[in-house]
Amino acid sequence: MAKMTEKLNSNDQAQYEETLKATIIAQACAIYGPGYSKAPKFDVIIGCVRDEDNLDTNVAWLIVYPDTRFLNWKLLLQTAKYLSAENAYLSLRGMLRTKTAEVMG
Repeated sequence: MAKMTEKLNSNDQAQYEETLKATIIAQACAIYGPGYSKAPKFDVIIGCVRDEDNLDTNVAWLIVYPDTRFLNWKLLLQTAKYLSAENAYLSLRGMLRTKTAEVMG
């Protein structure tokens, strides 16, 4: 089965990844939001990290800004290293799905 990205042009790929990011943030709000007294802001950051073979890989981090000071953030989840940003997003989404199942019972 072909991956979704093999069928998408660069604009469609960017839109698909933004949709994944929005889905992750919405789920993070539902799972982690109730743990904060003020309205937190969640975000997903993708970074390029060199692996042990000196290859560029992608890591996704889910962070929260627990108050209005945007320099004050907390790491909630971090993925392993992936060759594509899409796979990093999908891994983070999978981690949140597992967390959702734990929370919902």
